[in-house]
Order: sequence, then structure tokens, then C-alpha cells
Amino acid sequence: MVANGMPWDNHVFQHEMHQMLVPELDNVLYQLITDLEQRGMLQDTLVIAMGEFGRTPWLNEARGRDHYSKAWSLAMAGGGIRGGVVVGETDPLGFEVTQNAIDNRRLFATIFKALGIDPKEQYDLPDLPTFHRVEGNVQPIQEILIG
Repeated sequence: MVANGMPWDNHVFQHEMHQMLVPELDNVLYQLITDLEQRGMLQDTLVIAMGEFGRTPWLNEARGRDHYSKAWSLAMAGGGIRGGVVVGETDPLGFEVTQNAIDNRRLFATIFKALGIDPKEQYDLPDLPTFHRVEGNVQPIQEILIG
């Protein structure tokens, strides 16, 4: 995790805060991905930019946006991920996912698969029930995986 001390989890003055934060993030991601690519390391490094929640499509009374679990986005690059692919779609206002909803299990199955790790590997630990890296019979998001 990388942080600059500015609060991304802001619920007030959303547009003003993001005008300060987003250009810096764009530059940092660009520089990181470009550096990894120039050094021949991007294919072996998975870069993920995401938060734990989406944001409401509307502003609250403090001109901020609150947590919203129905729709959110992330960006991935390198490490087995096909560039320039968008998966999923919301309605025009961002209220509901209308196509290709992806849950956390499919996301993590995709991350593991991109990194060459079996998402269905089983763990047997003493005094604990058997569990898998990713529960259930879910498939990685094939559209974004190379190969």
C-alpha cells in the first residue's frame, strides 16, 4: 500500500479533494507501470489500484460521496493481465451493475490465476476446517487474463 497522507476516504468536498488526489495518483501509476515495463519486470508484477468500496453516485449534504457496495471499480496492470479491457457495466448513473457483475471471489480467483497460483488449492491446518484460497466453484475473469 502506498499513501501520501491525504484522505481518500473522504465524505466531504469530494470533487475538491479528488482534484488534488487524482492527478498525483495518475502520475504515480504511470511512472510505476512505465518503470516496470522499461525494466522488463511488468510481466512478473501485478499492479492493482482499488479500494474496499465504491462510492455513491450522488453527493451527500457535505458534497462528499459515501460508501457504496453495489458498484465499484479497480484497475489492474501487468502480471498476466490483458491491457485495455473493461469488464462489467453499470446503468448510466452508476446505481446498479447491469452487465457482468464480478464478486470478490471471482476477483481473487483472477488475481491468483494471474500470479500463477492455484485459486482452488486446499489447506488442511490442524484443528481448523479445510478451506480453499477461493471458496466455491468460481472461475477467474478470463476476458482480462493473458493466455
